[in-house]
Amino acid sequence: MPATSATRRILVILLLAVAGAAWNIAPATAQSPADSLHFLEGKAAFDAGRFDEAIEHLTAFVEQSPGAANAYYYLARAYAVQGNEPDATRSINRAIDRD
Repeated sequence: MPATSATRRILVILLLAVAGAAWNIAPATAQSPADSLHFLEGKAAFDAGRFDEAIEHLTAFVEQSPGAANAYYYLARAYAVQGNEPDATRSINRAIDRD
């Protein structure tokens, strides 16, 4: 039986909740202080509910620090809040692959 949109959303949220327990909020090793700043600004934007801004900063961070599982985790959460299931799923899978 195919999963409905609501079922998929619940599964993504549950996966995010389980995966979230595995990562600290500190960024993985960044290439430069500016990269770390992208992570910190992305996390702050996420915490403030500015999800477009969070995605922008976190995407810039993972482009320079692709091994940062925790940044992909926050990207996944931001995408999930926006209802962007494909990008949320892709990001959480990248987080899991890097952990």
